[in-house]
Amino acid sequence: MLTTTNQNTVNLPLWSKLVIGFVLACTVTLSTLMIFWMAKAPKEIKNIKDLSNAPAIANSLAQFNDTLSSGYKIDLAISFGPYNVLEFINDKLSEKIVIFWSDLKVDLQNKLQSSYNIGLSTPAYQAKFIKKLSEGSLNVANEKMFYIIGTLEDINSRKQYPGLVGCINLTNKNRIITLYACQDHNQTFDLESFQQFLKCIVKFNYNKK
Repeated sequence: MLTTTNQNTVNLPLWSKLVIGFVLACTVTLSTLMIFWMAKAPKEIKNIKDLSNAPAIANSLAQFNDTLSSGYKIDLAISFGPYNVLEFINDKLSEKIVIFWSDLKVDLQNKLQSSYNIGLSTPAYQAKFIKKLSEGSLNVANEKMFYIIGTLEDINSRKQYPGLVGCINLTNKNRIITLYACQDHNQTFDLESFQQFLKCIVKFNYNKK
């Protein structure tokens, strides 16, 4: 209950003061984080095609074998706060593979479904899943990846092609990995071709970059 000591002063109960203090603290913290990211974002966007850090960023995710270089090449590499992004392309197979990872612990099935709903979004590429075709799981470097195969639609061109989204929650580690793959010249998703890429991952690196 509010108590009034005089006409202009109101004494708030302790719980109310604590709530107000908590809200103010959260507001200040979020504002500080937003300022930090807004200050850093232009630099990251400006250097988006600078691949000089690509080996270090790739190494923070996994160890790849030598066969990777025979068909796939890194086209995009970003390290942005707790998030990292690698994009591989294979011109011969007309395949793009985008890997996102961060040091977060989330529910794997919820993450998979939300990643499917969000679709694929990079600075140069945006597509949404419009139809779910199948679901399953694969072993990747001794970790289990759950995946959904569906039809992707390019947001700009409206072209449709098969795609896959998969999620891996590294065992006993606070790291979630999300993979997107699209094959824009295929009628159906070539899972065998995609698995050839996955076999290039020898092991995941658990240490933070």
